[in-house]
Amino acid sequence: MTPLQFKLEHIADLKKQTWTITNYGLVLYGAIFAIFKEAHNKAVLIPIMSYALFMIAIVGTGLLLLVQRDLGIARVDADPSDPNPCCRGWQFLAALIGALWGGAVLLWLSLPYI
Repeated sequence: MTPLQFKLEHIADLKKQTWTITNYGLVLYGAIFAIFKEAHNKAVLIPIMSYALFMIAIVGTGLLLLVQRDLGIARVDADPSDPNPCCRGWQFLAALIGALWGGAVLLWLSLPYI
């Protein structure tokens, strides 16, 4: 494997990490929904579940931003002539962050009705 192939493989792995972070966040939302749905004393759980929802969104966003930073560094390493490596893919990143926050807000709004 050449150094360039290794660098490109590293970039591909970082892109997969963005999907993994988002998917695990959404799976955790599903777990919160399932736990809350089966709970008997829902009024007590609403603040706890709300905190958990937004912590997942905050931590997931932070992790996605860290991976985006690492992607920019890896792109510079693979192609030093790239004029703007850190900002490529921000639209995609925004969609993933939107999925995390949208899921958190939708589930949070639905907690009293579950």
